[in-house]
Amino acid sequence: MAKKDGPPAAPKPERQRPAHECRIGRIRATIWQNHHETQGPWYSITLSRSYKVGEGQWKSASSFGRDDLLVLGEVTRMAFHWIQRQYQEKNNGAGQKEPGEDAPSEEADIPF
Repeated sequence: MAKKDGPPAAPKPERQRPAHECRIGRIRATIWQNHHETQGPWYSITLSRSYKVGEGQWKSASSFGRDDLLVLGEVTRMAFHWIQRQYQEKNNGAGQKEPGEDAPSEEADIPF
């Protein structure tokens, strides 16, 4: 068998893994950790619903039906609390502000 000439294939970059997943049944919130140079880590989530096609192939969708809505609410609540714990553990009572803490309070005048 002939050898291929040329540079060796570069290793595939490793895919980012989720920081955490919250799941109830087929509904899942995947939490991704991101980094900012000065602000530090922040999190985002993606929501998905698993479903089965035919005789066993599983797929994922980002659209939801009426019966999914309460489960979505619970899964996003779980994700919120997990993210909140991450900020609390990072700050560990150091008095640092969490993202969104500079937002105006509910009593502030809102122009709408």
